[in-house]
Amino acid sequence: MFDEKVRAILGARALLDENDPRIEQKWMELTDALSENEDLTLNFLKNCTKTELSYLSEVFEDVAYNLQSKKYIESHPMIANIAKILGDLEEGIKISDFCSKEASDFLFKEVYFGKVFEYYIQLARYVDNNPTYSKHLSVYEPLIRIAERGGFFVLKAHELDIIDVSYIPLDNWYARFVEIEPIDINNL
Repeated sequence: MFDEKVRAILGARALLDENDPRIEQKWMELTDALSENEDLTLNFLKNCTKTELSYLSEVFEDVAYNLQSKKYIESHPMIANIAKILGDLEEGIKISDFCSKEASDFLFKEVYFGKVFEYYIQLARYVDNNPTYSKHLSVYEPLIRIAERGGFFVLKAHELDIIDVSYIPLDNWYARFVEIEPIDINNL
């Protein structure tokens, strides 16, 4: 029942154009549904498709805020919109305003690449007016450096795969992330 409810909302959201004002209503519905039961939400996230995950990423921060759950945050290290977390009240950016159509199409298709670049640009815009937060820009830079060197990464709920370089399981990532040896990405 829970999975069907969430998939119905995701399906309705997927049918909307990116500029459709009804998207916000779908975000609220999705946030409410995912905030009802932490265990059902965690189970859904473990089994959802890449496409479903791309739409779910639009509400991750809101669900985390509602659940106030260390378990939710620790088990799903998704790319966070740091500017929003720091208090940026402006609308998110449209990646197509900052790159070519070819790059924009690629970033839309490859969700996590797109989110990394989108959130980085949004944070950079926020830092222009709030320079004390500039240190947070470095959070996105390792993944951007991978892309700049022609590398490719896939971030899923339980793994980070830097293609042909390294596979990093993310189960219990929060407790052990500081123990991981740095990965040399200079020769991608």
